[in-house]
Amino acid sequence: MGGGIARSRPAPKMGPGETGPGEKPGDRPGDRPGDRPRVRPGQTMEAPDADVSKVAPPPRGAGMTFGIIAAILAVIAVIGVVLVVKFVDGERARDLRTWQIRLGIVADSRFAAVEDWLDRQYGHLKGLAQNASLQIYMTELSLGGGDRGKVTDEAAQAGYLRNLLVVSAARGGFVGRAVGPVVKANVRRVGVAGIALLDMKGRVLVATPEMPPLEGRLREFVTTAPRGARALDGIYMGASGTPTMAFIMPVFAVQGDVGTSEQIGIVLGVKEVGDALYPLLQQPGATEETAETLLVRATGSVVEYLSPLMDGTPPLMRKLALNTPDLAASFAIANPGGFAIKRDYRDQEVLVTGRQFTLAPWVLVHKVDRAEALAESDSRLTRLLVILLLLLAAISAGVIAVWWHGSTRRARDAATRYRDLAARHERQGRFLQLVTDSQGDLSFIVASDTGRFGWASRRAGGRAGIAADDL
Repeated sequence: MGGGIARSRPAPKMGPGETGPGEKPGDRPGDRPGDRPRVRPGQTMEAPDADVSKVAPPPRGAGMTFGIIAAILAVIAVIGVVLVVKFVDGERARDLRTWQIRLGIVADSRFAAVEDWLDRQYGHLKGLAQNASLQIYMTELSLGGGDRGKVTDEAAQAGYLRNLLVVSAARGGFVGRAVGPVVKANVRRVGVAGIALLDMKGRVLVATPEMPPLEGRLREFVTTAPRGARALDGIYMGASGTPTMAFIMPVFAVQGDVGTSEQIGIVLGVKEVGDALYPLLQQPGATEETAETLLVRATGSVVEYLSPLMDGTPPLMRKLALNTPDLAASFAIANPGGFAIKRDYRDQEVLVTGRQFTLAPWVLVHKVDRAEALAESDSRLTRLLVILLLLLAAISAGVIAVWWHGSTRRARDAATRYRDLAARHERQGRFLQLVTDSQGDLSFIVASDTGRFGWASRRAGGRAGIAADDL
């Protein structure tokens, strides 16, 4: 507002009670009861709290806005949550590595036991194949073109070899009771286990009494087995309805080289394996209720379970598609020695590892339910996660509380300063009003652009005939 303080010419000096032109008694300041005292010539009056410079202005940027503070706290909280979750995930990964080691130890132990058992089966047959009497008999037979009549004292040698096979079969477990009724009639009883000596044409030369007939699957196995190398067939369901295996060991000529061309015969062994093989899958001292070790193999596009299952399924009675999503057995077949969290034949989440056999086309699968293995770990990590998140929340709440307290205090201090400053300005205004009202001049402020009064002394208002505030 432009303008200035305008003063009229000085009024004549008048004593108390006197009135000037156009004034009525009581119009002059100090003449009415309750008016503030008039400042007379030679008299001074101190302005109350006149030094406005002593009032400190509110500091600039007294604090960041609430939005910025909230954003910063939100970013810090998110980073804290990410770090907490990452820490918990690291702890869970450490627990998984511990279980990987534990499962690996058990898998290696059961793998070694089964592999040793397989090697011992070959060992029994190898002892026969390398028996000097058996090699001499087979060499003479080979030289005679397969004509048993050309073998020296063939009946005696065959009787000796039969006894040798019976003893070796009993020692190696290649024995079993034949299937069929025991009656004095022409009823065929089918053998389930035994050892037989075959020539290169697959004809049986000597066999134990309960040796299964060389037909069907057994005949195909002998025909397709690689020459000059040992081989096995199984596990398959035998004549007695029990898991059975067949083993082949080549017989070489006396002082002949070990090779395909020097092979002159075959030692064939058949045995039921349920009572001897499956107990080897049980880990001594295992405490996990859901731990299980299985034998599986890939047959075409399916996974075949060769051993009894924990849910009561008998051997060879469960088959699943090889491409079943997240199937533990499929993972073990595709990744021997690997470790992962997959789902087993019960569709339960399990920790699984596997081992590939070298003596058989099998894979050993060792697994344990995730719920049991990581129950304690999950509980501990959940508690840890909750505690860390609560701690993070408490720290955030503390920071917010401190900031809020500081902001409130700053706001309160600023409000007090503004209130004090307003009160001082008001007192100074009253003082200046008193000073101007005590002068003989007519004082007022007029805007130069609009001609409106911005302020007027009481004497100016009295001269205009209206109150100074209204003027």
